[in-house]
Amino acid sequence: KQFDAAQEAYHRVFENVEKVRGEELKENFFANFLQFKCSSCHCESQEEALDIYNKARDFNCVSPDAEYWMGKWLSDNGNVQEGAWHLEQALIVLEGSRENALLTIPGGIAKVYQELFEAKRSLNQLQEAVRYGTLCLRAEPFDQGTLTGLLQLFGNEQGDARTAEASLGFLSKLYDLSRAKDKFFLVKISEEAHFHALENCLSALLSQDEKAFLQEDLKKMGKI
Repeated sequence: KQFDAAQEAYHRVFENVEKVRGEELKENFFANFLQFKCSSCHCESQEEALDIYNKARDFNCVSPDAEYWMGKWLSDNGNVQEGAWHLEQALIVLEGSRENALLTIPGGIAKVYQELFEAKRSLNQLQEAVRYGTLCLRAEPFDQGTLTGLLQLFGNEQGDARTAEASLGFLSKLYDLSRAKDKFFLVKISEEAHFHALENCLSALLSQDEKAFLQEDLKKMGKI
């Protein structure tokens, strides 16, 4: 955790990157440097981040990871539209432009989908938000934040039964509604999303033993 020394070393390589042997080493360097800058307090401005990114492009060394960190930094710092573009570029680069393209960020591709879901939702691009949210849940079904966000898009507190039934049909394609673990998870998240009509539909799928178990669990958590 010698961050100042690490930053100094990164800058020395950055200023002499043409001396780094091998395209893969260069690509890894730029991705790691952007991660260091964009996931800490060491990036002071958008220009600084773009300087690293643009130099990576000059050396044809833009990787999915570099696109991801650039996109995340921009989104986190208020430039959501441009940030979403870079996040989508991460997927494009990953899908086919290079055989050795890798995504090494914690959380993998599900994390890219999750970031894009949040970006598209904040931009009010709801169809795209639902698409990326669905892709995230296919990769990581128990991502609570993404599922809560999706249900908030679908549902309402007034208890629209028709919307709840449609949402239940959507969820049945992602979860096994005969399995207790999946049902308990969905009941919990629909409650947190204040989608009470869906919560009622899911509760109706529980067996008596499952309902008793859920009631006991809620008592332990002090919710009833």
